[in-house]
Amino acid sequence: MLFLTPPAQCGGAGYPSSSRAFEPDFVPAISLYYGHNTVDEEDAPSPSPCNKVGEIQFLGAPRPICEERESAEVRLVVQNRYQVVAAGDAEAVFTLVTTADRLVRDRPVFVAAAANLRTCSFVLRGVGAKKRTRWGVGPSCLADGRWF
Repeated sequence: MLFLTPPAQCGGAGYPSSSRAFEPDFVPAISLYYGHNTVDEEDAPSPSPCNKVGEIQFLGAPRPICEERESAEVRLVVQNRYQVVAAGDAEAVFTLVTTADRLVRDRPVFVAAAANLRTCSFVLRGVGAKKRTRWGVGPSCLADGRWF
């Protein structure tokens, strides 16, 4: 979560990060949700309609920017699936929540950040360091990155 204006209060760290609290409930921010896709294609619900207001490269593919408006709140969303391991995929949803008044200023930040997100890969060592599994796709992740 990247707050574009400071919230009055933030809740403590927890898992998952998408459930961390802050006050007030509405603060202009950019968020990234990602996780394993656990729904089979044939069981997936129909996607909600997209009010397409643009298109950008997101995780290696052109994806629509969908806009939702509710009162003074504006939400821009771009999403894509990406490969984690040979037999499984994941999904990422990148969201801007802002006001109609701030949209002209916040949209370029959102678009630039979304266009620059990349996947990476790393080797996970199993018990005894003999079994190794490569996760992700793309260049190697930063060596000093922290994994949770």
